[in-house]
Amino acid sequence: MTTTTPPDDVRAGSLPGDAARSAALYTEVQAFYARQAHHLDAVRAEEFAATFAAEGVFAHSPDTPAARGRAAIAEEVRGLQRPPVRRRPRPAAALVLDAGRAPG
Repeated sequence: MTTTTPPDDVRAGSLPGDAARSAALYTEVQAFYARQAHHLDAVRAEEFAATFAAEGVFAHSPDTPAARGRAAIAEEVRGLQRPPVRRRPRPAAALVLDAGRAPG
């Protein structure tokens, strides 16, 4: 399993309240994406699909309709087995919202 370590200037305890929580959450989100990419690379379809909400949507190519729901996502990932291709899903940006605060 890949872990992500924040830079020294954002380690827990080095920042005040909200900033420390934000840094910890950012690290957690990056670790989640690393695990998700690992499942996809290894074509572990069920494990990859389990990282989505039950009604989640996986759209990996503009030429392929989006898979909706975990069963469809797992089926789509199993279909990616031909020929071995290394995929590196990388979100362009990660927006992390605090459930207790309004975005903005």
